[in-house]
Amino acid sequence: MINFEIDNDRLFQISFEYLSEYQSSGVFMSSEENLCGKSYALNQISWEKQADSSITKTYVNLTREGLSNNATLAVSTLVFPQNQMIKNQSISALSEAYLEMTVNNWHFSESVSGLALNLNAREIHSQNYEILGPYFNFTTQRYNLEIINSVGDVFVFVFKPTFLIVTEQGNTEEIELHPFAEYNIASYNQIPADFWLSLPYQEDSTQIIFGLVCKIIKNPTKTTGMTERTFYLLAIIMFIITCYSSKFYKKRLRRNK
Repeated sequence: MINFEIDNDRLFQISFEYLSEYQSSGVFMSSEENLCGKSYALNQISWEKQADSSITKTYVNLTREGLSNNATLAVSTLVFPQNQMIKNQSISALSEAYLEMTVNNWHFSESVSGLALNLNAREIHSQNYEILGPYFNFTTQRYNLEIINSVGDVFVFVFKPTFLIVTEQGNTEEIELHPFAEYNIASYNQIPADFWLSLPYQEDSTQIIFGLVCKIIKNPTKTTGMTERTFYLLAIIMFIITCYSSKFYKKRLRRNK
């Protein structure tokens, strides 16, 4: 999970929750009952962590090796002091973060329809917020998800309508993804965002990549003593200290004794 802090009382959180195969009568996942085959609860497995901050970027990398058939997972969070372009997605300096999940050497189980990634987003310390999406923005040709808190701050994350895959031949392809949620994504809901992104079966893929861009839009009518730069530096600090579970921290502490 990755936390974005506005102040001491308001905190947005986004997490990659599950990775699972599915079997559906169609191309994409259409119900949680479609889930089958190999699956991982991402907040319950142990991750190796690397984090650093320099004049060019601040990053946190989480990796997990040794999964079924030697599959590996990697989750990266990056913030840049200058505007960047990563995989045709623009990231604004200090005001946006880029999150990416990479799946390497995933061998699909027999007869499954594809692979699905579950994401969750919410405001922490309060139940008084609304979500909208993920909905498709025809102007930007991107999916958007918004979380609006009680004072009008908006947590937004944006992602392309495709997964990026690398084939056994070394070719890079964009494959259409499809979001699924058990709530109406076209209307406002007073619940955490909890949805799946499904990727149809890929016979010769060696790497699957999903990336998204996150930002917080402060309520322009609300004054605050916190400068814009201080606000974003607080967010960067949150990236550095974030991990997927307290169990992971305890394991690392024992290892370093």
